Amino acid sequence: MSNDKKQQRWIIGSKRFTAMVVTLAAFLVLLGLYVSGSDAVRTELVMLGAVICLFIIIFIALSLSNESRYRGNNSIADGFRKQIENGEYFNKESWQKEYDSYCAGHPLKSLSPLSFQSDISCRYLRRLLKIFWICVLIPFISLACSVFITAPCHAGLFGFKFFWTVLAFACMFATGIMGFLYLLSFRPFSSWLGTHPKYREQKDEIKNSYIEGDAFTCSCNSVVVGKKYVHAFDGTDFFTEEKDNLKDVKVQVERLMIYTHSRHSEIYVEDEYHFRIVFCCGEGDILKEYGITLDQFQVKMIMDRFFPDVSWKDRVAFTERKTYYSSFASMRNCISEPVMDDNAQ
Repeated sequence: MSNDKKQQRWIIGSKRFTAMVVTLAAFLVLLGLYVSGSDAVRTELVMLGAVICLFIIIFIALSLSNESRYRGNNSIADGFRKQIENGEYFNKESWQKEYDSYCAGHPLKSLSPLSFQSDISCRYLRRLLKIFWICVLIPFISLACSVFITAPCHAGLFGFKFFWTVLAFACMFATGIMGFLYLLSFRPFSSWLGTHPKYREQKDEIKNSYIEGDAFTCSCNSVVVGKKYVHAFDGTDFFTEEKDNLKDVKVQVERLMIYTHSRHSEIYVEDEYHFRIVFCCGEGDILKEYGITLDQFQVKMIMDRFFPDVSWKDRVAFTERKTYYSSFASMRNCISEPVMDDNAQ
């Protein structure tokens, strides 16, 4: 049993014990007041007890629902892991049928209508705004508050001049933030170029290869396979390597167990599965890996069309990782769900 599963069971057990102790203590207190109190006190205690019982029932129902969901998803994940590790998942008929349908509806394409920097900047901004979107909304929330301030009277508490001042400030603040983030979007490529000085003279060739190659995009992520280079970008880090220098290409499947947490506890919410293609490169015995998440069918297309000689189906790695909603950028809207069947469930 993994440490995460042990920790989750310990958390559930401790919550149960705490709930039982608190419930027992409240019951004893109310029972004592009921026995020693007057009729009026007893009537109020009955009403209070009914409210407390309602909250206890809701708490127990939510706790049981959460535990049931966690156990059910664990059972599905165990079956899914077996299919991944024994190579059965990508070969089963139901998956192949959906893969053929995906390929028919998604022919190879390039990013040629865009420039290199515009594509990188767009993905960089999308990545940041997925997590820090509230920063852009703050001035407009202030604007909404100013509307309530100016609304009661014709001139409001501070006058309409105050409203227009806040509106101008909100627009300037949002524009300033977006402008600053746009300038930061130039960093990924320049940072990568700084750590790979051997490619400085080929930077224009690399940019053209990124735009003209066969592109596979998913939300902020992109993998582009050109005639000479393989490029990848996850909204934060940029990667390019010559195809001849790749030592290996692998596939990983990651189960993300998503939690919400408060000051003293955490609650399991759901799972999200990510399929990742991993490029291995380096010199000598020192290998570096760069993995990027795409749709599962995109990963298969890349392996089939550009790396057909790589035997990977029997050595796909399956990993599990805990994450939290507060720092997690979900990709559920742009990736397909795993093709589960009776064996996996």
